[in-house]
Amino acid sequence: MSITLKKLKSVSIPGQGTLAYDTDVLFDGKHIGRCSNRGDGGMGCFWAEKGVDQKIIDKATEWAKAQVFTDTDGTPILNHGKTMSFDYIDDYCDFLVEDTQNKKAEVSWTKRNLKNK
Repeated sequence: MSITLKKLKSVSIPGQGTLAYDTDVLFDGKHIGRCSNRGDGGMGCFWAEKGVDQKIIDKATEWAKAQVFTDTDGTPILNHGKTMSFDYIDDYCDFLVEDTQNKKAEVSWTKRNLKNK
Protein backbone atom coordinates (compact mmCIF):
# COMPACT_ATOMS: atom_id res chain seq x y z
CA MET A 1 0.00 0.00 0.00
CA SER A 2 1.14 3.53 -0.68
CA ILE A 3 0.01 7.03 -1.48
CA THR A 4 1.53 8.50 -4.63
CA LEU A 5 1.11 11.72 -6.54
CA LYS A 6 0.35 12.20 -10.22
CA LYS A 7 0.23 15.31 -12.41
CA LEU A 8 2.08 17.37 -9.79
CA LYS A 9 2.29 21.08 -10.52
CA SER A 10 4.26 23.02 -7.92
CA VAL A 11 5.87 26.40 -7.51
CA SER A 12 8.00 27.90 -4.76
CA ILE A 13 6.81 31.38 -3.82
CA PRO A 14 9.59 33.54 -2.31
CA GLY A 15 8.79 34.71 1.21
CA GLN A 16 6.08 32.14 1.80
CA GLY A 17 6.27 29.21 4.21
CA THR A 18 5.20 26.39 1.93
CA LEU A 19 5.14 25.32 -1.69
CA ALA A 20 2.07 26.03 -3.76
CA TYR A 21 0.93 22.88 -5.54
CA ASP A 22 -1.91 20.94 -7.09
CA THR A 23 -1.81 17.17 -7.63
CA ASP A 24 -3.87 14.05 -8.10
CA VAL A 25 -3.65 11.57 -5.21
CA LEU A 26 -3.48 7.82 -5.80
CA PHE A 27 -3.77 5.05 -3.24
CA ASP A 28 -2.49 1.67 -4.40
CA GLY A 29 -2.40 3.08 -7.92
CA LYS A 30 -6.08 4.13 -7.91
CA HIS A 31 -7.16 7.76 -8.11
CA ILE A 32 -8.85 8.73 -4.82
CA GLY A 33 -8.84 12.53 -4.97
CA ARG A 34 -6.94 15.77 -5.31
CA CYS A 35 -4.70 17.71 -2.94
CA SER A 36 -3.53 21.29 -3.22
CA ASN A 37 -1.84 24.01 -1.22
CA ARG A 38 -2.01 27.76 -1.90
CA GLY A 39 1.53 28.26 -0.64
CA ASP A 40 0.59 30.77 2.05
CA GLY A 41 2.09 28.88 4.98
CA GLY A 42 -0.87 26.62 5.75
CA MET A 43 -1.22 22.93 5.11
CA GLY A 44 -2.65 21.36 1.98
CA CYS A 45 -6.27 20.36 1.47
CA PHE A 46 -7.40 16.95 0.26
CA TRP A 47 -10.66 16.44 -1.62
CA ALA A 48 -11.90 12.91 -2.17
CA GLU A 49 -13.05 12.08 -5.68
CA LYS A 50 -16.81 11.63 -6.02
CA GLY A 51 -17.72 7.99 -6.22
CA VAL A 52 -14.70 6.73 -4.27
CA ASP A 53 -15.81 4.44 -1.44
CA GLN A 54 -15.31 6.03 2.00
CA LYS A 55 -13.69 2.78 3.19
CA ILE A 56 -10.86 3.33 0.69
CA ILE A 57 -10.38 6.93 1.90
CA ASP A 58 -10.34 5.69 5.51
CA LYS A 59 -7.80 3.00 4.59
CA ALA A 60 -5.59 5.61 2.86
CA THR A 61 -5.87 7.91 5.90
CA GLU A 62 -4.87 5.09 8.25
CA TRP A 63 -1.92 4.24 5.99
CA ALA A 64 -0.80 7.91 6.03
CA LYS A 65 -1.09 8.01 9.83
CA ALA A 66 1.12 4.91 10.08
CA GLN A 67 3.99 6.67 8.25
CA VAL A 68 6.62 8.47 10.34
CA PHE A 69 8.82 11.49 9.71
CA THR A 70 12.37 10.38 8.98
CA ASP A 71 15.71 12.14 8.93
CA THR A 72 17.88 12.23 5.82
CA ASP A 73 19.53 8.96 6.90
CA GLY A 74 16.14 7.23 7.24
CA THR A 75 15.97 7.17 11.04
CA PRO A 76 12.67 8.21 12.61
CA ILE A 77 12.52 11.74 14.02
CA LEU A 78 11.66 11.77 17.72
CA ASN A 79 9.71 14.43 19.60
CA HIS A 80 9.89 13.99 23.38
CA GLY A 81 10.88 10.37 22.84
CA LYS A 82 7.99 9.54 20.49
CA THR A 83 8.10 9.12 16.74
CA MET A 84 6.39 11.87 14.77
CA SER A 85 3.73 10.72 12.32
CA PHE A 86 1.30 12.29 9.88
CA ASP A 87 -2.27 13.17 10.90
CA TYR A 88 -4.06 13.18 7.56
CA ILE A 89 -3.63 12.47 3.85
CA ASP A 90 -3.06 16.24 3.42
CA ASP A 91 0.00 16.15 5.71
CA TYR A 92 1.50 13.24 3.83
CA CYS A 93 0.90 14.96 0.47
CA ASP A 94 2.61 18.13 1.76
CA PHE A 95 5.59 15.99 2.76
CA LEU A 96 5.73 14.18 -0.60
CA VAL A 97 5.57 17.43 -2.57
CA GLU A 98 8.30 19.07 -0.49
CA ASP A 99 10.46 15.95 -0.71
CA THR A 100 10.00 15.81 -4.49
CA GLN A 101 10.86 19.51 -4.83
CA ASN A 102 13.97 19.11 -2.65
CA LYS A 103 15.19 16.15 -4.72
CA LYS A 104 14.68 18.10 -7.95
CA ALA A 105 16.61 21.06 -6.52
CA GLU A 106 19.42 18.76 -5.40
CA VAL A 107 19.70 17.15 -8.84
CA SER A 108 19.65 20.58 -10.50
CA TRP A 109 22.35 21.91 -8.14
CA THR A 110 24.52 18.83 -8.74
CA LYS A 111 24.23 19.05 -12.54
CA ARG A 112 24.96 22.78 -12.51
CA ASN A 113 28.05 22.33 -10.33
CA LEU A 114 29.33 19.38 -12.34
CA LYS A 115 29.26 21.51 -15.49
CA ASN A 116 31.04 24.43 -13.86
CA LYS A 117 33.70 22.58 -11.85
